[in-house]
Amino acid sequence: MCTAFNKLPPKKEYPDYYVEIQKPIALDIIKGKITRGAYSSIAEFVADIDLMCDNAQKYNIPDSYIYEVAGDIR
Repeated sequence: MCTAFNKLPPKKEYPDYYVEIQKPIALDIIKGKITRGAYSSIAEFVADIDLMCDNAQKYNIPDSYIYEVAGDIR
């Protein structure tokens, strides 16, 4: 849907993201957790997806493409 969710934004280009977002997470981090067997339940996985979407909607303005895609992912 949107490659913006694949990796965290670069710190040099978006330093304010890391000030505003307390728990950054992206799909590559989630994939790593799956690979390592870090999720003990589907609920934990869903919580990380929700966190990723919450972060996207907190940082991006309403009506932006990323904001809308975050809503669609849910």
